[in-house]
Formats: sequence, C-alpha cells, structure tokens
Amino acid sequence: MKNQTPEILERFYDFLLLLMQKTSRFPKSHRYLLGEKIELLSFSILENFLEAIYSKDKLSVLLRINLQLEKLRYFLRLSKDLKILEMKSFENLTHKLYEIGNQLGGWIKHVRSKP
Repeated sequence: MKNQTPEILERFYDFLLLLMQKTSRFPKSHRYLLGEKIELLSFSILENFLEAIYSKDKLSVLLRINLQLEKLRYFLRLSKDLKILEMKSFENLTHKLYEIGNQLGGWIKHVRSKP
C-alpha cells in the first residue's frame, strides 16, 4: 500500500492546482463564499491525506477524507448548476475526483483487511 500512497497524494495535489485556477476565476459574488469553501475543504483534504500517510489510525482519517470528497463533489456540482463553473471544467474536475475516490476506496479496503 505504501507505493500507492504517494500516487494518491500526487493526484490530489495536481487536482488542487487545477481547482485553484478555476476558483480564482469565480465571480466576486461567489468567490468569497462558495470559492473559499471549496478551497478550504480541499486544503483540509490535502492535510488529511498527509495525516493518513503518517498516522497509526489510518482508517478513521481515510473515512474522514472520503466524507470530505463527497462534500467537495456537491460543492463543485453547485458551482456548475449556478453556471459559475463551465461544464467542461466540471467534468474534468469530477473525473479527477472520481479517480482519487477509487484509489481512496482501495486504500480503505486494504486498511480494513489488515488484522
């Protein structure tokens, strides 16, 4: 599992770079509420990935990340529905989140299977 951990962290970091480019272009009316909420949640996810790598109690941290990813999906969907985020950008970001979520699911499954 240790070989996959840096990959998931790298994928999320790349996602975060792209996301920051998109949220910086949110209109002022949504930048300081929705944009900031998305950014803060994303930074928290990054911090939790780092914590999971070094934590002895990985499962609780991984489950927290899983919930945070779900929240982030809904905030991105809201951004798309409010027409703040273009459909192409939304699809690209959610595809990346889907891949990260799949990797996270595999990590959770691995941790749960340990005696």
